[in-house]
Amino acid sequence: SIAPELEGVSVEERRKIFKVMQVAYDLRSKLIHGDKLKNKIAIPAPVNREYALGEFIELIKAYLSDSIKAFISLSINENHNQILDRLHESSLAVGINQQTTGQ
Repeated sequence: SIAPELEGVSVEERRKIFKVMQVAYDLRSKLIHGDKLKNKIAIPAPVNREYALGEFIELIKAYLSDSIKAFISLSINENHNQILDRLHESSLAVGINQQTTGQ
């Protein structure tokens, strides 16, 4: 069984989470290179939504918190390689699969 924090998360929701985190990483890169953030953050498909900056920050915090809890939960009974294998087997790496296959 997958970590309780990740059970019941559909493939579509995982794709949305991946897209949000991808945008967050892009914004982080822009900040590091001196760009200013806008007050609205647009997330493309499959999310197709615009967030106020504060709302976007709260969303990222929630996703990161859930991710940390899930890894801690999995690490109780499994080693690092087992966790990575489980993530790939359960399609939690959907974003990685999207990038490598172009889907």
